[in-house]
Amino acid sequence: MDASASGTPLASEAGAATLYLGFDVLGFTRLVSYVVPAHKHAIEFNVRAGGREVASDKPGMLQFDFLGESYLSNRHCGRIVSRMRPRLQVIKE
Repeated sequence: MDASASGTPLASEAGAATLYLGFDVLGFTRLVSYVVPAHKHAIEFNVRAGGREVASDKPGMLQFDFLGESYLSNRHCGRIVSRMRPRLQVIKE
C-alpha cells in the first residue's frame, strides 16, 4: 500500500478527503460507504474514521454510515483532514 509524504496510506487520505468534500464543501449531513467484505484495509479505515456499520442495502457489501456532525471529532479522520486542509483546493464553478 502506498503512503503519502505524511506516512498515511493514500487510500486513507482519499477516504478522508471524500468525507471532507461531502460534509464541508457540499454540505451533506450523511454519507454512506460500501465496502467489499474481503477488503480489510477499507473496513479498518471506515471503523477508525467513525463510520457506523449498519445493515447493508447492497447484497454482498458492508455498509458504513457517516454523520457530518461527528466526522471531524473523530481523532483518526480529523488528524488526516487537518494535515491535508492546507493543500486542498476545491474549485466551484
